[in-house]
Amino acid sequence: MIYNRGIKIVFVLIITWFFAHTASAYVAGSSNYRIDIDAISVGGLRATSTSYIEQSTLATGISGTSTGSSYSGTLGYLQAGDFYISLSNSSSVSLSPNMKVSTGGQSTGSGSATVTTDNTSGYALYINASTDPAFKSSQSSFLDYVTTTPGTPDFSWSVGSGSSGFGFSPEGADIVSLFKDNGTSCGVGGSDTSGKCWYPLSTSIKKISQSASANAPGGVATTIKFMAEAGSSAQKTAGNYTSTVVITAVAL
Repeated sequence: MIYNRGIKIVFVLIITWFFAHTASAYVAGSSNYRIDIDAISVGGLRATSTSYIEQSTLATGISGTSTGSSYSGTLGYLQAGDFYISLSNSSSVSLSPNMKVSTGGQSTGSGSATVTTDNTSGYALYINASTDPAFKSSQSSFLDYVTTTPGTPDFSWSVGSGSSGFGFSPEGADIVSLFKDNGTSCGVGGSDTSGKCWYPLSTSIKKISQSASANAPGGVATTIKFMAEAGSSAQKTAGNYTSTVVITAVAL
């Protein structure tokens, strides 16, 4: 909150989370077993390399789909299996501490998004804001954070005394190389220094995490930290400032 002669600014970050490409299916199963794919065939093999996975069958005599009260079968040529992907998340994030209208300051908060998938090709996680600028009230707004080098996160957060900024920083085992660092710069190295590598939110989606393998059943969490700052002479208008942030998980 920002106090100025009894006037309050309440910073509340409302995060809306979405996920895409959700699928979970199998041809037969019970409490003790599950068959993801079946085929009536003679011969065939599974071949793999560093760049592909190939499955083949020979002499499949029938094709089509057969169903019953307790099963569903796709018959004939071996088809790609279905997969499962889910996204669990924080429902909302509140920024703190409170800031004064007259002097400005910083407010921070964090949420998390956990993606779980049995897809052997993995997943990608994206973030975007629903509005431009991302963080605003009915009467005023914060600038989307401006990085020193366009397209590259700032290792350390920096906003001038006469300006404002709102941005984010992801952390986790699967964050993409853009948000990794070498201890002084982002987009280089393999470290994940806490509270570093800040980037603006925009209405365009930005990939923040990616994996090339399955992670079920535990899943992998990405922490997303948010920061808003009003410079000492920025003179932001009192009010309720919010941002709706969209998180999208896609199976690869």
